[in-house]
Amino acid sequence: MKKICKVTVNDEPFLANCGDLLLDWALMNGVDLPHDCRAGICGACKVRLVDGTVFGGQTRGDDMIHACQARIVSDLEIAIEAAPEPTTLPARVAQTVQLAPDVVGVDVEVPKSLEFLPGQYCKLQFQGFPARPYSPTYPLEGRPHDRVLHFHVRRSPTAWCRRRSAAIFAPGTVSS
Repeated sequence: MKKICKVTVNDEPFLANCGDLLLDWALMNGVDLPHDCRAGICGACKVRLVDGTVFGGQTRGDDMIHACQARIVSDLEIAIEAAPEPTTLPARVAQTVQLAPDVVGVDVEVPKSLEFLPGQYCKLQFQGFPARPYSPTYPLEGRPHDRVLHFHVRRSPTAWCRRRSAAIFAPGTVSS
């Protein structure tokens, strides 16, 4: 029989099996926990360990843990910061750069600055294509601009899509 641990999330108590990954446990129990890579790299699933012990997912001297890498080994108290509400903005393709034969760097200008956290994404929709999530990246040259988001977009291998994407990613194209 597995040991049961008490996991308190933002002052709300739950029960968990000792040895479960914190992220898996949270998702199976309806706890809204942002996540992305599940490899401990992106930082989207970081939570504050207020009290208790986990195995893995920690950086020495830091009370933030990667929930995707942390196994529950004792009673825990964790704090999750609220994620910002989604925002919808029109955007304009400001510049494109061919980064590889099948990858285009697309700079998208938005009407106001956006602050985003690690692991967050933007759902872009270009005319004639379905909406798709893309993670903003740091620009390859220079400092970031507060109203320009940078994306790396892989072009589809089909000729039809390649011809269409060349027109869609042209500077001045509007996205939503």
